[in-house]
Amino acid sequence: MDISENMLDEARNRFATLPGTEYVVCDYSRSELGGPYDMVCSALSIHHLSPEDKRRLFVRIFSALKPGGMFVNADQADGETPYFRQRYLGYWNDFLRSGPMTEAQHAEILKRRDTLDRNDKLSVQLAWLREAGFSDVDVVYKNRTFIVTVARKK
Repeated sequence: MDISENMLDEARNRFATLPGTEYVVCDYSRSELGGPYDMVCSALSIHHLSPEDKRRLFVRIFSALKPGGMFVNADQADGETPYFRQRYLGYWNDFLRSGPMTEAQHAEILKRRDTLDRNDKLSVQLAWLREAGFSDVDVVYKNRTFIVTVARKK
């Protein structure tokens, strides 16, 4: 599920050899999720939602999972304090500048980050997952703002 047909085209190319995969153009924050599923995965998408929409989506994902089902979210999170927020953003800015992109491309990324990204603290997101009903919640990867969380429906 994605609101962008272009993103689903990328998924179709990546998962072309997986039979039975469905691709749905929709706003998953508002559309019916279907289910029940063994697993729901998201990558670099949910951080664009408002805090209220994230909380509601976590509840809806919980409802769409079978008992024992897993939710895996590879996304972004804000630093836990203003100090860490600035450190993480500075690290990412330095990393981008060291790459092959032009100044204009770098400026475009910063503009998108400042207008589209709505990162929330990792601790807050973990609490929302627990509030949604997930019994087992953990962080399996963290590199500054980039995180992977897992949550299991008991």
